[in-house]
Amino acid sequence: KRMERAIEIEEAHFEADHPTLATSYSNLAIILENLGDLKGARKQLERAIAIDQKHFEADHPKLATRYNNLAHIELQEGNKAEACRLWRKTYEILSKHFDDDHPNLRSVVASLEKHCGGLAAAR
Repeated sequence: KRMERAIEIEEAHFEADHPTLATSYSNLAIILENLGDLKGARKQLERAIAIDQKHFEADHPKLATRYNNLAHIELQEGNKAEACRLWRKTYEILSKHFDDDHPNLRSVVASLEKHCGGLAAAR
């Protein structure tokens, strides 16, 4: 409830597409996912992605983080193909910005290996 209240306050003070709101929506999505509300989590992540797409280049790491989080929700909902598509997109973005040993990139590679046939299938 506190995160939702914080968002209410932010919505009263920021434009509807302000990046601060995207961060808050994304944080709420993580909370909702952990509570098992995948539908609510998806809604919040999609809001965050829509805002971030207005403010950042398509290959910005912030968007990769959002896509990665959405991929986990897709997988939990049984949408493995969409999860893999999102992880491939995440990998493409992160690999432009980070070395292979970066923890975020390694995490995405692990998801691709576990659920999508590995990194080779992602290329």
